[in-house]
Amino acid sequence: MNIMNKTWPDGINKALSLPAGAKYFRCALQVNPFRYLENNRGEDHGLGEKEYNSQLIRKCEELQIKVIAVTDHNHVGAIDEIRKKAESSDIIILPGFEVSSAEGVHILCIFNENKKIDVLERYLGDLGIHTTSPSTKNSTEPFSKILHKVQTEWDGICVAAHITNNGGLLRILTGEARINAWKDSNLYAVQIPGSIDDLKQADRQIILNKNIDYKRTRKIAVVNASDVGIPEDLESVQTSTYIKMSFPGVEGLRQAFLDPDSRIRLLSEKVPPEHTEFIALNWEGGFLDRAAIHLNGNLNVLIGGRGTGKSTIIESLRYVLDLEQFGEEVKKVSSGILKEVIRSGTKISLLIRSHHPSLKEYLIERTYPNPPVIKDSEGNVLSLSPNDICRYVEIYGQHEIGELTRFPTKLVGLLERFIDHDPQLNQEKMRTLKELTLTRRKLIDIGKELIEISENINRLPALEETLNRFKEAGLEERLKDQSLLVKEEQVLATASSRLFQIEEGLDSFRMAIEIDRAFVSEVSLKDLPGRETLQRIDSILALLETNLKKVIREIEEYLNIAEADIEKISQEWEKRRQKVQDEYEKLLRELQKEAIDGEEFVRLRRQIEGLKPLKDRKEKLNKEKQALIVRRRSLLIDWEDLKAREFRAIENAANKVNRSLNKQVRVKVSFCGEREPLFEMMRQKIGGRLSEAIEALRRNVDLSLPVFVETCRKGAVELQNKFNISPDQARRITGAGEEIFLEQVKNSTCRILLTCSLM
Repeated sequence: MNIMNKTWPDGINKALSLPAGAKYFRCALQVNPFRYLENNRGEDHGLGEKEYNSQLIRKCEELQIKVIAVTDHNHVGAIDEIRKKAESSDIIILPGFEVSSAEGVHILCIFNENKKIDVLERYLGDLGIHTTSPSTKNSTEPFSKILHKVQTEWDGICVAAHITNNGGLLRILTGEARINAWKDSNLYAVQIPGSIDDLKQADRQIILNKNIDYKRTRKIAVVNASDVGIPEDLESVQTSTYIKMSFPGVEGLRQAFLDPDSRIRLLSEKVPPEHTEFIALNWEGGFLDRAAIHLNGNLNVLIGGRGTGKSTIIESLRYVLDLEQFGEEVKKVSSGILKEVIRSGTKISLLIRSHHPSLKEYLIERTYPNPPVIKDSEGNVLSLSPNDICRYVEIYGQHEIGELTRFPTKLVGLLERFIDHDPQLNQEKMRTLKELTLTRRKLIDIGKELIEISENINRLPALEETLNRFKEAGLEERLKDQSLLVKEEQVLATASSRLFQIEEGLDSFRMAIEIDRAFVSEVSLKDLPGRETLQRIDSILALLETNLKKVIREIEEYLNIAEADIEKISQEWEKRRQKVQDEYEKLLRELQKEAIDGEEFVRLRRQIEGLKPLKDRKEKLNKEKQALIVRRRSLLIDWEDLKAREFRAIENAANKVNRSLNKQVRVKVSFCGEREPLFEMMRQKIGGRLSEAIEALRRNVDLSLPVFVETCRKGAVELQNKFNISPDQARRITGAGEEIFLEQVKNSTCRILLTCSLM
């Protein structure tokens, strides 16, 4: 695809004019000339040579077949006419022939496009084929000799033809001869009629290199290249193969056959999904001023010595895409490259091709140290960020790969793209975590209030003892009215506090009923076909909000009435208090004459009456605490189940990776293996020396967070015995208080272990 554009910068167009490396070509490697049907099958397709060649080239153009190898049986005389017809097209013709070895094994022999016909005829002669007409005569040379001559002496490439059919290697040969032929080091590729899965079990085991008797040092390349006798045969998936080459020719085929897993794709195989492609990269200024790279749509490899700019290219890509570095060391290295190598004022341009939701090219430009700018193919500046068009791009430099091994959670992140995500699981996790956070906060608040209440209630015995001494002095009866007045005063204060609690709840309710209806506004729904139906949601929510506000107003009215009525009672009671107060002051003057402090007695009574309601509050809080503990226990069970479900998804992803990588890299995950969040919480909440305790927990392979917390609650001795923690550190951990055990460690994640072995 030529995407050079006058709106792209000159540097990007310069990059696009450069070679982009290997790409997939659809290749038909067993195309026959017009007389093939008549000579080999006695059939007549009714076409003359010119018409046949014209239709052949047209069909190739229609099917986007870019390379054809003309390989007739023992004959090369018709190749030049096909070459002439293809001159006006971009189809490449590779000349060659099909020959049968002395044993009768059919072999396709393919040469570079400039190989002359008289040279090919001489090659046939050297193989014992001396007639210039098509024939089925066997060569005088054995299979291994033909492979050696074609590929070593004549600079060609061989494919063992239709190996599972008559005349094929796996049918014409038997026993030791077949094994030796199959394991020949000069045999790079074989041709089968369809997919590998369609083959017989015995043939499939040989081709997949799983039969120990036929085990090859290098895996065989498999192609589809059935005989093409008429142009319409090219429509069959059995006649052509996608082969990745830098340029079509013998060397391109050889490299593809040596690396079939990454360079050969049968038409019957599943086509890889389209992905966002980096097309071209260019610099203006800095160390790489005027440098340009035309990137390949598949794998790109940077090869060069120290100081040649490999890291600069990586950091340029990271910078233009506005991606964060991983790890502190990498940030320092990246910052140094940006400041000292790329330097201020340098503009980096990256051309990107996106396939989803539709095919489109974007240009990302970023001048250091400014933010990136996104443009479309018309040069318009777009309100997009690099993440909007390159959402799943990850960049790891060599230093980051080293740091990854020290951060298990980051390794788990590498599996993210292979996980079959369950949206419901994420929603359940968020909901459960939110409720766990809420219950933790409530339990902590209740715990603090209970401590405060207990401290106040603990003052009661001393106050009551002092009060008893006043009673023994006869003050209880003499100050009876004032004592009762204190109790009445407490009743009024309690009534006011109850109203205040309602007001606080009402304030929270007011905030909750402010319904955000932007998602059903005309602007949000304007492009939706069902907008007329969905817009009714807006009126429903608006009515709900209106009705709820009416309810609030009614509650406010009732609350105001209650406050007014209590205020009337307070005013009425105030008259009574004043009368009692007058009598009380007279009595105080009399008591002073007797050297008795009546005011202290009333003060004690007031303190005691103020503390007595705390007992009821304490009982209520304890009931609420118990209910929260039960609820939290249930939530923690749910949380562990959700983590187990998440682990199974990660484990399935690891198994998928292991199958895909074919034992070259082995991935293993362990449940809740990452304990650093727990250890960090312990360091922050407990402090002091904990290294031995943390190391003991780290060594515990099957550490369970719920079991650890429950053991902590049982005491230091239990913790010491179960986890082999020193007495002093066990006491400090268990003595840290209930708050630490209520912390929810969100990242008790699965740890991923990578073990690599070269195959």
